[in-house]
Amino acid sequence: MESWTMKMRTASLLGVIAVAAAVLLAGCGGDDDTQGRTTRPATTGSRSDDDTSPTTRRPRATTTTVGRSDEHFTRENFETLITDPERYRGATVDIVGQVFGEIERDADGTYWQMFADPASSEWNVVVMWEAGFQVAVDDYVHVIGSVVDVVEGENAFGGTVSAPAIVATSVEHVDATAAATPATRVAPGGSVTQHGLTIAVDEVQYAPDETRVKVTVTNNSGVNASFYSFNAKMVQGTTQYDTEYSFNDYPEVPSDLLPGVVATGWLTFPAMNHEAPSQIVIEASNENYRLDWNPYVFDIPGA
Repeated sequence: MESWTMKMRTASLLGVIAVAAAVLLAGCGGDDDTQGRTTRPATTGSRSDDDTSPTTRRPRATTTTVGRSDEHFTRENFETLITDPERYRGATVDIVGQVFGEIERDADGTYWQMFADPASSEWNVVVMWEAGFQVAVDDYVHVIGSVVDVVEGENAFGGTVSAPAIVATSVEHVDATAAATPATRVAPGGSVTQHGLTIAVDEVQYAPDETRVKVTVTNNSGVNASFYSFNAKMVQGTTQYDTEYSFNDYPEVPSDLLPGVVATGWLTFPAMNHEAPSQIVIEASNENYRLDWNPYVFDIPGA
């Protein structure tokens, strides 16, 4: 690993800078889409520098070598690194991000860009990792590594933008919940079974921007079952909350479950008082219409 790392700091780093330049960077003034989410920067899919149109012209990229830093950056303080990446060459990072743009591979490594703040499509970083690593656009990955340089480029509007270049020491695939806003409180749930169909609320995560409910459904009813996520409710006091559509790509329980299937996913609700008791009401059934079904009810104690 050490020899590979040194290699990346020299010749191969130049290659990833060229790749990064093709899609650099967030904060370039992209338009919001109709769903209210920031549109990711477009890529040209080519290393050619011949295209000089204002919207697709490849920026010129350089590296800046600066003094080493002993800082360690996580989600909590990552904005500090993004604000002044040149200052923190040598700093260590431990982040989760969502991959975007063109992914490049050669004999020395795999190179990609990702948003370390996926919910806002911000905090761009360039990551360098082992050759042969399988990663795709929109994947979520947990990256541990070090800042070895700074990628600089010119966006379509003529402004200079930059991003930390990270040589990873560890990369693993995760799901979108790993990039979610950390929970203020995590509460236990419970399990209810009717006619062989079990729904377990594994945990309830009260975050500042949303409430996440992790659910596992086990279909031992012997026939096809249906899970009605769109009918789920949460109640606090006299207020009822419906599920919310999330742009965060959290895993979901499928609406149709074959016999013997066990599926885990998330229900998302608005942010709630993390100290107050809550009640969760979920509906499910199977295709045996002679059976009577009651809502699955879970009482979540307060803090």
